Amino acid sequence: MKQLCVQLKQVNFAYPGHELILKNINLEIREGEFAVIFGPNGAAKTTLLKIISGLLKPESGLVNLNTSSLGYLPQKTYLNNSFPATVEEVLTYTSEKNSLFKDFLLHELGLSEKHRALLKTLSGGQLQRVHLARILLNNPRLLILDEPTNNLDQQGVEKLFRLLDKLHQQNKTIILVTHDLTPLLGTEANFYLLNQKKICKLNTRDVI
Repeated sequence: MKQLCVQLKQVNFAYPGHELILKNINLEIREGEFAVIFGPNGAAKTTLLKIISGLLKPESGLVNLNTSSLGYLPQKTYLNNSFPATVEEVLTYTSEKNSLFKDFLLHELGLSEKHRALLKTLSGGQLQRVHLARILLNNPRLLILDEPTNNLDQQGVEKLFRLLDKLHQQNKTIILVTHDLTPLLGTEANFYLLNQKKICKLNTRDVI
C-alpha cells in the first residue's frame, strides 16, 4: 500500500465570528491517488482545500502533508491580464528550464495557437489554463484544483481531464473539487462526498 500523502485528523474550522463549517473531518489520501471531492453548495469544499494547501489553519486537529511539492489552483485566478506580456513570456518567466514541458502543456491545454497572444486578449477560460500551466511547470507532486473547469467550454474540459489523466498515470497525487462528475465516471478516481461535518469515500457505483 502506498504511503499517505495527505492526512487530516479531527479537523475543525470556523471563520471569525461564525460557527464551525468543518467539524471532526478525517481524511486520508495516498500518494498517486486521484481524489475527487464533491458535495452541495456550502459544503465547505473550498475551505477544505485551503486547509490542505496551508492557506488556512484549522481551529483544532492535525493536518499532515507528506510532500513539500504542492501546486494549488483556486477557483478564481489572479493573473494581471493588463500586464503587457504574452502567454509564452509568462510561462518562460515561470520556468526557463522546461521548454519542452512548456510546449507539451501548451498543446495539452489547447493554448499552442495562443502562445504569442497578450494576456489581455484571452478569455477567462484561457487565463485559467495559463495559470494551470504555470503551476504544472514547477512539477508539483501534489496538485490541488478547485473547480478547474470554470469558464471552460466542452473542448477545454475534455483537454483538461485528458491532461489530468496523463499526470495521474505519472503517479502525481491529484485532489480535485468539481460539481460535474460525469467526465470522471469510469476512471480510476476515488470519490469523496463532503457536507461540512462528514466526509465519506464512495465507490463509483454509488456516485452514478
